[in-house]
Amino acid sequence: MIETKFYEVDGSTLSAKVVGKGEPVIIIHGFGMNNNHWLPYALSLSKECQFIIPDLRGFGSCCSVYSCYEDSLERHAIDLNALIKIIGVRKPHLMGYSLGGLTILKYLSMFGDEDISKITLMDITPKINESEDWKHPLFGEMNQLRFGTWQSMYFDFKERFGHSQYAEVPYEQLPHEYQRRISGVLGDFLSDAFKQRWIKKLITGAAKKHGPLGLFFPMDCWHVFFDHSVSFLHNNYDFRNILSDISVPTTIISGKKSEVFPFQGQVEMAKSIRGSMQLIQEDSGHMLMLDEPRSFYRNFIQAIEYRKNMDLAPA
Repeated sequence: MIETKFYEVDGSTLSAKVVGKGEPVIIIHGFGMNNNHWLPYALSLSKECQFIIPDLRGFGSCCSVYSCYEDSLERHAIDLNALIKIIGVRKPHLMGYSLGGLTILKYLSMFGDEDISKITLMDITPKINESEDWKHPLFGEMNQLRFGTWQSMYFDFKERFGHSQYAEVPYEQLPHEYQRRISGVLGDFLSDAFKQRWIKKLITGAAKKHGPLGLFFPMDCWHVFFDHSVSFLHNNYDFRNILSDISVPTTIISGKKSEVFPFQGQVEMAKSIRGSMQLIQEDSGHMLMLDEPRSFYRNFIQAIEYRKNMDLAPA
C-alpha cells in the first residue's frame, strides 16, 4: 500500500510517499526525477523496510513550492531534516542518487549523522569544481565547457529579467532563443548521464527541437532546473572535510563509466569514509538503474543489508 504524507516546512506543503513496514529508509531522488521512480524498488521490498520517498522541493508534486534560493542544496537539506523530525522517523537509512546524494552530504555538513543509522550514496562525488587538489569535477573533462555555458546563460538571464525574476516567466513566454538555450543545457545533462551513443544522439536531436525534452524535464518548472545550475555556479560545494567524520555504515554505488561524476572521484570518496563499502557497476554510466538494472537491484539490496563494523580502517 502506498500512502502519501504531507508536512509543512517554511510555510510550504511538501509530500512524501510511504511504502511498507520495518526499517525506515528515506530515498532521495536525483535531478529531474521524482519519488515515483523509486516505487518499484520500494514495493518489492515493502515487507522488509518502510520506505519514505519525498519529492524534493521543485520536483514532482513539489514543483510549485520552489522559489529561487542562493543555495539549493541547503534548502533541500533543511527540508530533509524537517522530514525526519516532523514525520517522526527514528534513525532512518538515508539513500540518495545524484542530486539526492549531494543533498545527503549537505545534510551531514549541517546536522551530522546522529539521527541516522546508515547512508547510501549513488553515483556522486564530494566536490563539484576542479582544483589543484581535486581533478574529478562534475562532468569530468566537460566541466569547464558545461559551467561556461551555465555562466553565460546566467548573466544573460540576469540582465534581461533581474536577479531572480526569471522564475516568474512561463516557459512559453520566453524568447525562442532562451528556450533553445535552456533545452540545450538540459539536453547536455541528459546526454552526459547516458552512456549509450544512440541515446546520446536521440537526446541531442530532441534538445534541438526542445519540445520532446518535456518528457524528462517538465518545462513549466524550467526555472527550478536553471536555478540549480546557478546554485552550483555560485557555491563551491566541497564536502571532503566531512567524510572522515561519518560514523555510520556507508555504501557507495558507482558507475565505472559515469560521465557526470567521474569514477575515480567516487573511489577517493570511498577511501575517505571509514569502513565504507563501494559497489561498482562495471558497465554503468550515471544511469545506474537503467544501464545495469539487475546489478543495481542487487546492489540496492546489499546497501540496505549492510552492517559493516565501523571500527575497520577505510576501504
